Amino acid sequence: MSDYEVTGARLTVPFTSHGLEGSIEVGVHRNQDPVASGHTRLLPDVEPVALQGFPVVTASVHLDVVGPAGVFGWVQLVTQRLERGEIHRAVDAVDWMAPFCAFGYLPTFMDAPANPGDRDVTWSADTFLVQLPDVSRTRRLQPLGGFQWGYRLAGGRPAGLLPLRTADAAGWRDLRVVLGREHPGWQTEG
Repeated sequence: MSDYEVTGARLTVPFTSHGLEGSIEVGVHRNQDPVASGHTRLLPDVEPVALQGFPVVTASVHLDVVGPAGVFGWVQLVTQRLERGEIHRAVDAVDWMAPFCAFGYLPTFMDAPANPGDRDVTWSADTFLVQLPDVSRTRRLQPLGGFQWGYRLAGGRPAGLLPLRTADAAGWRDLRVVLGREHPGWQTEG
């Protein structure tokens, strides 16, 4: 089986926060019904059939805690490798929450990327659950755990999902470099 034949996957990533053991439950699958999933709301000018096959990923945080000790954020580095060798990297963030793509009490991460106008590209992401040591008073991020995921386009159509894996130190290092460039007011640890 090649790296691109995965049709869906699940992954559990353990983490420790303030001495408590928790887990991240991740699931990724190909979107077979873009209307039902809401994918068409993200790209309303694109025909639903053009969005079929793109990934939908969710990650939920499980930790037996109440109150501020359960406040976390999600940060994601997206890498696009084009067929002609170009590599583009960016922190994927919601403008008003930057650098986070999700933040809150035991936040659920969701992403549903789709770029049906592109030709041949490998789209990958390193996604990390982070904590702020003082909840929100400073701009310091500590990684707790993460995962790698993505997909490949061939001829402008999704050609398959990349393997879902636990993130590694190289992914966090790359995110730190890009985050430092795009969001210089934030510090990272680890």
